[in-house]
Amino acid sequence: MLMPGMRLGGTLEIVGPLGTGGMGEVYQARDTALGRSVAVKVLPQELADDPDRMARFDHEARTASALNHPNIVTLYHVGRDGSTGYQVLELVQGSTLRELLAKGPLPLRRFLQIAEQLAAGLAAAHAAGIVHRDLKPENVMVRDDGVVKILDFGLAKLVATSKAGAHLPTGPAFTSPGAILGTVGYMSPEQARGEPIDFRSDQFALGSVMYEMATGARPFAGDSAAQTMAAIIEKEPEPIGRSRADLPRPLSWILDRCLAKSARERYASTLDLARDLRNVREHLSEITSEAAAPDIAARPRALRWSKAYLWGVLGLVLGVLLGMRIALRLAPKSSEPAKLHTITFSGQDAFPTASADGHMLAFASTREGLSRIWLKSLVDGNEVPLTAGPDTRPRISPDGSTVLFARDDGGQTSLYRVAAFGGEPRKLVPDAFDGDWSPAGDRVVFLRLGISAGTALTSICVVGIDGGGERVIDTVKNASMGCPRWSPDGSWIAVSASQFGASESAGKFIHLVRADGSGTKQLRPPVEGGDVSGVAWIGGGEEVIYSQGESVSTVSLSGAVVNESASRILRQRVDTGEARIVLWMPTLTQSIDIVGPGHIVLDAVIGRQNLQEFDVTHAPGVASAFLSRGASIDRQPTYSPDGQWVAFSSNRSGNLDIWARSLRTEELRRLTDHVADDWDPAFTRDGRQLIWTSRRGGNFEIWMANADGTGAHQVTHDGFDAENATATPDGQWLIYNSANPQKTGIWKIRTDGTQATRLVAGTCAWPEVSPDGRFAAFTVVIGASVTLVKVAQIDDGQPVPFEIQIESGDNPNGRSRWMPDGHSIAFNWQRQTKPGIYAQDFRPGSDTSTSRRALLELEPGVAPESFGISPDGTRLTLSSSFRSFSLMSVENIADLPAPRRHAH
Repeated sequence: MLMPGMRLGGTLEIVGPLGTGGMGEVYQARDTALGRSVAVKVLPQELADDPDRMARFDHEARTASALNHPNIVTLYHVGRDGSTGYQVLELVQGSTLRELLAKGPLPLRRFLQIAEQLAAGLAAAHAAGIVHRDLKPENVMVRDDGVVKILDFGLAKLVATSKAGAHLPTGPAFTSPGAILGTVGYMSPEQARGEPIDFRSDQFALGSVMYEMATGARPFAGDSAAQTMAAIIEKEPEPIGRSRADLPRPLSWILDRCLAKSARERYASTLDLARDLRNVREHLSEITSEAAAPDIAARPRALRWSKAYLWGVLGLVLGVLLGMRIALRLAPKSSEPAKLHTITFSGQDAFPTASADGHMLAFASTREGLSRIWLKSLVDGNEVPLTAGPDTRPRISPDGSTVLFARDDGGQTSLYRVAAFGGEPRKLVPDAFDGDWSPAGDRVVFLRLGISAGTALTSICVVGIDGGGERVIDTVKNASMGCPRWSPDGSWIAVSASQFGASESAGKFIHLVRADGSGTKQLRPPVEGGDVSGVAWIGGGEEVIYSQGESVSTVSLSGAVVNESASRILRQRVDTGEARIVLWMPTLTQSIDIVGPGHIVLDAVIGRQNLQEFDVTHAPGVASAFLSRGASIDRQPTYSPDGQWVAFSSNRSGNLDIWARSLRTEELRRLTDHVADDWDPAFTRDGRQLIWTSRRGGNFEIWMANADGTGAHQVTHDGFDAENATATPDGQWLIYNSANPQKTGIWKIRTDGTQATRLVAGTCAWPEVSPDGRFAAFTVVIGASVTLVKVAQIDDGQPVPFEIQIESGDNPNGRSRWMPDGHSIAFNWQRQTKPGIYAQDFRPGSDTSTSRRALLELEPGVAPESFGISPDGTRLTLSSSFRSFSLMSVENIADLPAPRRHAH
């Protein structure tokens, strides 16, 4: 026992006792060297003589030293004074959670504030590979300002090695196999059985603590420790709704998931748990009002939200309410209106596919920054990951036993299959980026991207499920294609398509090919609009249902959709093309599937792109300022030659135009104002003229004007698709790309529209002139997930022996930029970890891949899109894409039968 006034280590003056516990005595002390109040934890003398107790005490210190999080108590120092070992900790002024619970259950909002912080602290520990193993109200402090601190890592265990915790020794085992550590009443079933545990055991303990916070009673209790452990292992807790009626349903589902007997049924990531709790708290009024609606009460929903997409999801919530009103007004008359529900909440879920019995969905999700295939039960709402990733575009087999999906093999995308109950995936087709099952489940249709004579080709192929008998049934040139879907009667395969550079009415369609390769046809939407989603077949294959972007889109070789804001769900006959609108959606959609009669599921996409400037004199760059924020899509930034303005394309006016913002005064100017799309700006080197791409004549052409947008005139007359121009330093030539099937490639043309000359033939895009005017860098897409940056001489078009290979993920990397000194090229690298803007040295004839370096690194989940480099090379303006992808269920669609499955 230490007395007030005693000193430890020479600088720690004991003020008085704070409490005692199984792992030591805690005192308030004054650190006279630093002039701050601290907590000091010491082992009593009788325990200090126990080698095992001392080893645990030291282990706790090593564990705590690896953690640095606002919701975990901070360890300042570890020392010894004679035979007394001590820890110097952050002094937390407040109450233990146990003291707060002595007053009864917590109010809902305070419950959520505390629970969210507990989950966040545990998530940080778990990310470092550390399991607490003794979470209970006594080990939780709530500061007077509401900040929560997790205490006492004395029983913590290092269960995995991570970057954050790789330096930690695991320390002594302390226990033999089968030994039970922890506090009865809060331990998990596996902990109570003495089995190996992982981070999910802490989730169970947190569920028990939350249950007690909500009800004032423990979920599992018995007259003895043995009876309590038996209840944890065998019994279910009293339904929380019986004693806490004000708890919203999503919160009850979170608690149910944490308290699942099987660790496999709990959260795959504690960070997901923290996100769910945070979003229940932040959207409490919306969730409680939804919970009161009778039509929503019937279906449980998992709640997952992504921080990177928070504003997109907020827009989605508001948009869904609008969409419901629109659906009521425009949907075909029926006994009841169509019902829309959001059924996943991570903000990163896409490509849903339903099992034939309508009980299960498979979908792709980039939660935690890695795309994986997940399964969701439509019976109880549970969600579990199926694959390890990086995977996308799943399809469930007709018998429900197997899931087909696309996997990034590191530079090449291939199709894999895996049992729906889990197991080791098996590669089915190499170099394929999307696929679907035949109705009988004995074959697979897949898409393969390639280049022939410089022209982009998409091959539609069929193969047996053993990987044999592969054959090409059709090939389509210069089109972005996806979502092949085999008709239920086995006769047709439908693929959504977007023709490069074509007009809206001609460029978006459903490409149909006979399954035996004997013929093709095109199914076009009845009205002009944006991209079409993948289709779902209705009945035996007489009709399809799909989504079409409602407003005008702009799609080029980049495949970037920049001006859509809503979509219409269409139902169309295959034989006659007759179509009708089923309902309107306040979101975009890229994939639809039919769950059952009158019931579809789709991915709802809400997006925004904002501009932010970074200082890149540091490596990687440091954020400086947002140049635009909000719900608009602002992209393709370029600096004026004097570095005072950034021009960019934006849909902020409801139309796609060129805008510019002053970096000195923050003045915002609209440089073009035309009903047609204007985008992709550039300046001549003297800053006097503006260059951009416009669709004013019905197709993309290069236009020029004075720097303020006056005096606009057309330069190219490609007749199909001329885009992405930049000027030579002398202002005499424009270098651009054409997607005209008759003359694809990189071109140069005089600024007066004469002497158009092709420099490079083939499907390539985004030319960028070097600072000295000698070279043009451009991009070539060589596969589903790889692009090359190549260089050609502007004088004669001769290729320069140099290239940069980039793994591009799901989308091409867009325009690269020369650094102002001309010695290196900057490019967008959409990698799974540390996506951002990178640079690589330009030395003709040399492999400079080892010189690759980050100019700017971003967090996973933030997608870098287009960017501009300042004239002095010190600043970079980036357009980052923040998109929310959530799965939505639409029920009660009139006269919509499920597909009829036919073996064929």
